Amino acid sequence: MWTKWISLSVLLWATPVSAEIFQWKDAAGRVHYSDQAPEEYESQTVTPNTEDLGVRLSGPKATEDWSEQALSPQKNLTSKPPQRRTTLTRDAAEQDLCEGVVGDCFSEQQDYVCKLRFSLECKKIYHWKVCLQQDCEQKDIADKCQSPYQLLDRRPPVMTQAQMGREMPLQGLVSERDWQCLSQHGFFCDEVAFEATCQQRFGQSCEALQHWAEAAQQRCKKQRGSDCGDIDSWKQFRPLSIEEKEKAGIRLAGGGVSSQDRLMASLGVERDDPATYPKLQRALESLTGLNIRERRRRFDCDAEWKGFAPRGHH
Repeated sequence: MWTKWISLSVLLWATPVSAEIFQWKDAAGRVHYSDQAPEEYESQTVTPNTEDLGVRLSGPKATEDWSEQALSPQKNLTSKPPQRRTTLTRDAAEQDLCEGVVGDCFSEQQDYVCKLRFSLECKKIYHWKVCLQQDCEQKDIADKCQSPYQLLDRRPPVMTQAQMGREMPLQGLVSERDWQCLSQHGFFCDEVAFEATCQQRFGQSCEALQHWAEAAQQRCKKQRGSDCGDIDSWKQFRPLSIEEKEKAGIRLAGGGVSSQDRLMASLGVERDDPATYPKLQRALESLTGLNIRERRRRFDCDAEWKGFAPRGHH
């Protein structure tokens, strides 16, 4: 069945008023909405509202009619590299896009978008799972290398629930409309379409999120006055979601750091328990990046590890 992730308001717009909207949870506990009931999950009919995201449509018509509301007017950012259209045919989560590539695996434009979204180069985001696994094996921590709990616990804080089910932000893997949004501000279109969602996830308005790159460059110029045409000079001003901040740890006024993992909490997991491995593995593989499989080549993870320091990595 042809499917497409899109906002709930578009589903209402493209679906007859009399049509039913179904709600269900997948194996990872993530809530979905659709105009057709899934066969593999229990579902219920709901009265939807425009604050919900993640609606799966059963036909292409809604995508063709997708409005421009999530796309603010395009502005030329001086630091934005020229776009080069590429076509990717591999399953990026299963087949390593970098295997057999001599030199840089990702283009300058691709890295620009990854830095907008993650503050990291694409390679560091793409290989985070395999690098965690490889790091564990190199340290010979036999009792942890096969545990999805340990890998999820040590994941980069930017790997929040919002990354579950999301493709790598590469042209050819995402829709052209999403590529325009990602190239402008690092968000998928539906992520900055509804004010309630922006406030809930970031504590900021959607307009502020859509224009954060421009504001960051201006902030850079006021503070430094030079090199602000390079995204590496202002990517540190990227908006962080509340979930990402909590995962990274929030410093307490009296000293110490308090951290919270909303993804683990949503799965009902508090400790490393083999009984929870199946659902943790599904959650791990749903996050953006190359999945762990038996591979012939070793990964140059030392260079990639400089971008983030997972808990327990020294």
